[in-house]
Amino acid sequence: MKMTKLIYLFAVPLLVASCISEEAPITDASDHFFKVSTANPDIQQIVFLLKQKNDSVEFTSKFINAYGYPMWENARSFCENKRKVYAIPVKNLNSDKEIEAIWYFSIGRTRTHYHIYTRKMADVITRQIGNEVEQTWMFDYFTQYALHKKPVSGLTFINNKANINTRSWDWDSEENCELIYTAECGPYEYDTYYCWTEERLREDRDTDELIDGGGNGEGGDLDWGDGGSNNSSKKDTPRAKAIFRNSNMTEENWIIIENMLDKIVEDCMGEALYNELANLLNGKTLSIQFGASTTGSFGYQGESTGICLGRQMESNQLFHEMMHAYRAYQETTASYKESTLNGEIEAWYAQYLYTSNLPEYKDSKWEDRDNTDPRRRRIKSLTNYIDNKGNLLPGVNRTDLESKIKDDIVPTFHKYHYTADKYPFEYNRPGLENFKCINKLTINC
Repeated sequence: MKMTKLIYLFAVPLLVASCISEEAPITDASDHFFKVSTANPDIQQIVFLLKQKNDSVEFTSKFINAYGYPMWENARSFCENKRKVYAIPVKNLNSDKEIEAIWYFSIGRTRTHYHIYTRKMADVITRQIGNEVEQTWMFDYFTQYALHKKPVSGLTFINNKANINTRSWDWDSEENCELIYTAECGPYEYDTYYCWTEERLREDRDTDELIDGGGNGEGGDLDWGDGGSNNSSKKDTPRAKAIFRNSNMTEENWIIIENMLDKIVEDCMGEALYNELANLLNGKTLSIQFGASTTGSFGYQGESTGICLGRQMESNQLFHEMMHAYRAYQETTASYKESTLNGEIEAWYAQYLYTSNLPEYKDSKWEDRDNTDPRRRRIKSLTNYIDNKGNLLPGVNRTDLESKIKDDIVPTFHKYHYTADKYPFEYNRPGLENFKCINKLTINC
């Protein structure tokens, strides 16, 4: 069977604790919630800090009613961007249910961020992005690993790192992988595998802290190490809330988005992009959310119109998705769908122009990916044909540009993940027409 390589990353900290015993009577829900059997000092510290927070503002009863009990001893650990990471399955009070919630923690130098992720959240993202397995495989994994049940999906997970070769053009990681078997597979065949990875794919994998949650104590911050104050929690977020909406967004996440927008508007094209979007929205807003997938997306249909950032939490990724949002206003629904790859090529080029203009670009991971990813190398090579405003360079004619796009860039994208059936390219558009948004946004730059 064809094997597909997939990576899913989660920013989370260290946690392990006692599994819930169905037979043992629970005399105090809070005590049971914080019962830890591991001697791991990081685990002890996280649970200790959560208990301190609960003593100040009680949240465990709401958390338990909404999600269930954290299964500390079944935590799955890995590292991401040199941070300690843990995913904690949460067992529903209904013992017949599979794992439907996972509590994530990410240990930073002075603060630990945490958030909840549920199947319902995954369903919303699936409707916007598609590919349900990408958003939900970790629930099935914990159903088998923590509850010792066969998930309804039929997936089976087998840890077999030694038999997996993960070295290929776009991989740079040390992984613990799970082979995935479905009912259709024979006893010695597997469909694919999923990896809890130490470092992410180079392509489109720029990640910062992720904090999600609502009012049940499932999202927030814990002081870590020397503690330290976080004055950013008092920051206003006018830019973010002027163009985005999410009724369940924590203030910490609004601040993250605001900081990204602050950085974007320091760039001339970025400032025009934000202002033009705000003008086009005319008081309306785009939805914004964070998903478990490693990729971001822009959805443009009905009430779901908006951005999903996935785990990519750097400003250049938000810039990329905002370019799609701006382009949606320059197209009809039909023309947008018929030219999806045209829009991707422009968004990638605009993202390259933005990122390469940052003072920290030199010798950075962004420069590295632009020189190693086959698609990004092609996008970077557009600087030999057009300038940073989308105009032809002296000595370059339109035929040269169109040949570069149709004969080199499009085949490369279609080969690597942007398949023709999902990302059609409109071949009848003149070459420069593919960069009309950049041209408009940089008219005063």
